[in-house]
Amino acid sequence: MTKLFTCSKMKKVDSRSTEDRMKRLISLLLLITAFMCVLSGCIRPQLTISPEDEYSGEKVRIVTTMFPQYDWVRELMGEKAYLADITMIPDNGIDLHSFDPNEEERKAISECDIFTYNGGKSDAWVQEALKDSSRTDRVVIDLMSLLRS
Repeated sequence: MTKLFTCSKMKKVDSRSTEDRMKRLISLLLLITAFMCVLSGCIRPQLTISPEDEYSGEKVRIVTTMFPQYDWVRELMGEKAYLADITMIPDNGIDLHSFDPNEEERKAISECDIFTYNGGKSDAWVQEALKDSSRTDRVVIDLMSLLRS
């Protein structure tokens, strides 16, 4: 085993200079940290762009005939709801049993990509509204017929 002999005065000088170096280093690090904090307050924040703002493509047009269907479609779309234009006809408060769509509503049905309706006797107007359109690639979802099968 090797022993190192050092002078006691030399040891004190070394320990004092080491302590001074550590204090200077800590002071310098604190000063740099404080300076960085000040500078970070001056930097202009980066604006985040949501997918809604970035998307410029054509939206899928979905038309529903009742609020539960509208809500169901909106929930299924989730975070991707900005990719669709979801419309509910008729407006709230309209009696569905005697409903007859106006020209604007017929146009929405004829131009939509997906049309979902309840079906049954109360939606007898739907077949006539679908005939008015020459569009053949539309997806039509009759919920009553899905329940029957």
